[in-house]
Amino acid sequence: MWTDDDFNECEFRIENNSILDTSALFDNYLTYLDVTTPGNFKDYGCRGDQINQSNLKDYEKCDHLFGGLKIENLIGDLSSLSKIKVVNGFIDIQNTEIEDLSFLKNLEYIQMKNIGLKKKISVNIKNNLKMNRLGTSAFQNLQFNFDFNRIANLENLHPNFCLTVEEMRNFLELNLFFVNIHAKYCDDVGNLQGLELCRLDRMSNLKKNCEFVFGNILVESGEEEYVKRLNRMTHLFGSIEIRNTKLKNLDFLKELRYIGTLDGKTRRLLGLL
Repeated sequence: MWTDDDFNECEFRIENNSILDTSALFDNYLTYLDVTTPGNFKDYGCRGDQINQSNLKDYEKCDHLFGGLKIENLIGDLSSLSKIKVVNGFIDIQNTEIEDLSFLKNLEYIQMKNIGLKKKISVNIKNNLKMNRLGTSAFQNLQFNFDFNRIANLENLHPNFCLTVEEMRNFLELNLFFVNIHAKYCDDVGNLQGLELCRLDRMSNLKKNCEFVFGNILVESGEEEYVKRLNRMTHLFGSIEIRNTKLKNLDFLKELRYIGTLDGKTRRLLGLL
């Protein structure tokens, strides 16, 4: 199924067919993300963009959502959403009192159709003033059908809202662009699958051959001999500044692929002064 000229999905409704099993739609998740299928012999999935306080209990048996997951201005117990395993569409969670997303304890996959969507925010978590953690591993399984236009927003959450290094690594490797990322790093780094995280206080103390480095790297005059310790660095969870040195090139950063800083005071990820 193709979108219209503005890349919006066409309306797709399958309703009131007394002997029709619509479960086959699940096999086409990259094409059919915005589907309405009420009143059939077997309806597959629920609409995730129509959740409100009065119909929340109706989602107790839902394990698959079409139309994304929109939670806005909901209060109280959200355990009615605990059986959801798959979300097809965008995530939009705003103006709630939730502390994390642990009520989505069975959520396994979030599947998004983002081709052509230049300004659409795929993951929008905003104005949840009590939210201090993500609290779900489902964001490890964000699935897009296009390499670009992957936009997220983490805005105006609890002042102590934090991301683990594991969560940041996942976002970086998904090539997510953040409109806002109001967060700091958690003390708990998460599961790095056996890879060592080297914490930096100064260049002279940094371990050799580290792939994952945590901290703000500052290379100044007289520290040129230590930059070779960065030769294998692929992920930097912080920033890097190089100033007043006699370095002739940046070959020591040839393996660096990702930089993720959560220091609101840092203006540059990479500074050459």
